[in-house]
Amino acid sequence: MKKLKQFLFPLLCGILLYAVPVQAHDWATTYLYGGTNSQYEAYVKNTGGVLNNVCPDYFELNADGSLRVQKIDAGFITSMHNQGVRVTPFLTNNFDRALGITAMNNREALAAQIAECVYAYNLDGVDIDVENLSEQQQDIHTDFIRLLREKMPDKQITVAVAANPYNWTLGWQGSYDYTSLAKYCDYLLIMGYDESYTGSEAGPVASSSFVEKSIQYALSKTTADKLVLGMPFYGRYWKEGSSIGGYGVTAMDIESLMKNYTTTKVYLPEVQTARVTLTLTDSDIMPRLWGGRVLTPGTYEIWYDDLTSLQYKLDLIEKYKLHGSGSWAMGQENTAIWSIYQGYKTAKNTTPSANQALIEEFVNRLYRLVLGREPDSAGLAYWVNLLKTQAITGVDAAHGFFMSTEFTNKKVSDSDYIELLYKVLLNRSSDSDGKAYWLGINDSRVSRKYLLAGFANSTEFRQLCESYGILQGTYRSDEARDQNQSLTAFVTSLYRSCLGREPDVDGLNYWTGRLYYQGHSAAATAQGFYFSQEFASKSNNAAFVDALYKGLMGRNPDAAGRADWLQKLNSGVSRKTVFDGFIYSTEFANLCNRYGIRRS
Repeated sequence: MKKLKQFLFPLLCGILLYAVPVQAHDWATTYLYGGTNSQYEAYVKNTGGVLNNVCPDYFELNADGSLRVQKIDAGFITSMHNQGVRVTPFLTNNFDRALGITAMNNREALAAQIAECVYAYNLDGVDIDVENLSEQQQDIHTDFIRLLREKMPDKQITVAVAANPYNWTLGWQGSYDYTSLAKYCDYLLIMGYDESYTGSEAGPVASSSFVEKSIQYALSKTTADKLVLGMPFYGRYWKEGSSIGGYGVTAMDIESLMKNYTTTKVYLPEVQTARVTLTLTDSDIMPRLWGGRVLTPGTYEIWYDDLTSLQYKLDLIEKYKLHGSGSWAMGQENTAIWSIYQGYKTAKNTTPSANQALIEEFVNRLYRLVLGREPDSAGLAYWVNLLKTQAITGVDAAHGFFMSTEFTNKKVSDSDYIELLYKVLLNRSSDSDGKAYWLGINDSRVSRKYLLAGFANSTEFRQLCESYGILQGTYRSDEARDQNQSLTAFVTSLYRSCLGREPDVDGLNYWTGRLYYQGHSAAATAQGFYFSQEFASKSNNAAFVDALYKGLMGRNPDAAGRADWLQKLNSGVSRKTVFDGFIYSTEFANLCNRYGIRRS
């Protein structure tokens, strides 16, 4: 319900916001993996004709680096062609570095074998998905793609590349020379997933910053028309008490778990990802997941891209005008995603028709519910005209009313403001769990624009806009404190525990901006508070230790620990040494993990 989109658009009252109607992208591809050709046929049929390309799992590697062809089916290929869908099998080394290196060293023969098979079966080309090489194989990997282009000048060649949000030049990410690869292939598919993985700490498979920074890196190396964003149709789960987690689970299985077992789901707008808590008891029938794994009793933490998260990523494709979208892997998805795809693929032909009476009713609602009065004739005409001509969208109008001086002067309480968002944008009263969630978000001291975005970008508001014949649009605050709610909550906790006060807006934007935009660590941020003039002017050693416990460990001090640290300070140990003792503690590391922030 909290999808965000980042198009800068100056509008109304001098406030910057992000707001554009959905546009259409022209290309959609997907991987087909682990099934039969008849299953693949059914999967494609479920999409309603939105796919342009499929990449079935036909090509693997023998131990000597030669091509191994499996389950290729001429009937399936013909069926896809009859539906206007290209077929480009993907070549995989199954993340086996040694096998990948062997294949690259055999690249001349391998390229010839792939070309021979592509022409023999009337395939449309090949997708190269050779993963886990290193920077040492960058040149031979690029040369392999050059050879494929040389041998198949009239076929489609695509390359799956690792996401690279931090400009890594070594290891797996270093094996991909985006610029050179783009010269020889039709497009690069950014594998915008596996931010978390088997063995990692629990977290998103593809957070918003991970994906967007990867797009930005790719655009620094090549042009938008050469890029396709790959999205995950799966998530990962971690079992409480297990030493290793992060096992894959399909979106389809996650949706089934939520229907049939005790679960709690929250959507985290700061990472644009869903998190599900699953509890299995001994009395439950244990679920069997795709691939055969059977879960056992316990509590599980699941992170995945739900429909809202995937729609956010489709928005990114439009924002950066990329060639199109990709997905891993078909058959694992919540099939409702294809309706969303259809909306994007046909958006230019589905603009709502303007209805004067309905739009007037929409504007009247805003006046009555937000401002608590009837509209003046000039104001009504102004807003109706903007909406009717599609100069603005529904979220623009909502912003204009909620951020107006007239509404601000009402000094509505936080609780009443959230309740009003429910009534105006969702057309209903709040539910208790939802209200509590938003009050908790508000307590981190994000702005009211952040709260507005959570409601204005929701499916419920989109449906409301459709009922009035207007475009929904999307919305995002540009304030630093609104870019990542967890970072804002961390900074707010430092204001409260260290300085003993609520954050001022300028200060909060300053510190969250350093964390979000400049990549500062939690330790550096905390040091700025604990060694500030404001704190030093009112703290003795006891207050210093107490504040360290509250701010860096999230708890009150235990008597023995407090006494030990005070003894050190009183005997001449510096505050910086004591501060470092807290910073490098396990408790502070755990606190940083909870906030999703780098410790040092």
